[in-house]
Amino acid sequence: MEYKKTNFRGLDLLQQFLDYAKQVSPEAITIVEGRRDLLALKKLGFLPSIVVKGGLSNIEIIDSISDYSLIILLTDFDNEGRELFRSLKLEIQQRKGIGKIDNRARHLLYQFCRANGISAIEDLSKFSI
Repeated sequence: MEYKKTNFRGLDLLQQFLDYAKQVSPEAITIVEGRRDLLALKKLGFLPSIVVKGGLSNIEIIDSISDYSLIILLTDFDNEGRELFRSLKLEIQQRKGIGKIDNRARHLLYQFCRANGISAIEDLSKFSI
């Protein structure tokens, strides 16, 4: 089932998230947990490059993003996703020469997801703008 604009709250937050992502896209890389997360974001028109963590270690992921100046961590908002966010953030901050972590995109998306009872990024595939 796909939800239309009028069936969810916080459309302005979702639009702000997408507009912000478009603004930073040339310099940003986004890390998501899985392929369905990537597909859901692309369906919404999310522009920054995306790398899927999948079965890769944090070190492998961090090594693959060293050319970007801005890093967006879009892990799920459940316990597992928050723990992955914390561990990736800590490891990125401890590495020299790795880009800055962007918290604004995650915060905007979190507000939208919280208002709509969503904890998994992949569930965004149910929405369209």
